[in-house]
Amino acid sequence: GENLVKILVAEDVQMNMILIKTLLNSFIPNADIIEARNGMEAVELYNTEFPDLIIMDVQMPQMDGLEATREIRKVELKSGRHTPVIALTAAASEEDEEKCRNAGMDDFLTKPIEQGKLNELINHYLGVGSKSTVHDIPDSSIHFNRVEMMKRVDNNSDMLNEMLHALEGEMAGTLDILKDAVSEKRDDLIKYNLHKIKGISLNMSFDRLTEIVKS
Repeated sequence: GENLVKILVAEDVQMNMILIKTLLNSFIPNADIIEARNGMEAVELYNTEFPDLIIMDVQMPQMDGLEATREIRKVELKSGRHTPVIALTAAASEEDEEKCRNAGMDDFLTKPIEQGKLNELINHYLGVGSKSTVHDIPDSSIHFNRVEMMKRVDNNSDMLNEMLHALEGEMAGTLDILKDAVSEKRDDLIKYNLHKIKGISLNMSFDRLTEIVKS
């Protein structure tokens, strides 16, 4: 019943990709892992997928990890988000670390990747596996503010899961109606359904969705 965590992994070597995915899955079994083969793909997928965290290899063809991170940070200047980017690097001299920081990366993982270190970083940036670190994330990057919502249901996770389950059908229906309303240019229907989605997302602590709907 965890909310799905989306992690974008940018890595051009297939073997490394398999390894990283295996390590991630053992720590967060239901993580949604999005794969990018180079820096350009990483930027494109960042823009369409809104990942919660990015693991970015520094050495990649068609735009390296530093350049890709700089591009992502440019986008974020406008959106006000800050997605944690963890650099994957073979060597981590002080000079390398400086380069990564200057490009806007938040942290480092050196190869070969250690499970413990990876878990630590994910825990630190996403609060997965521990409630206490969730507050480190700026509000705008939380799709679903689980901590807030758990307070609201008095820490009754069964109740929360039931609500989320009921919501799935409700949301799908509303989004379908909204799509039709948009294609038929029915302003009244669009307004009504947007209002409905806003109500749901405020009620359910979907912070990110609330922000999107408000704009």
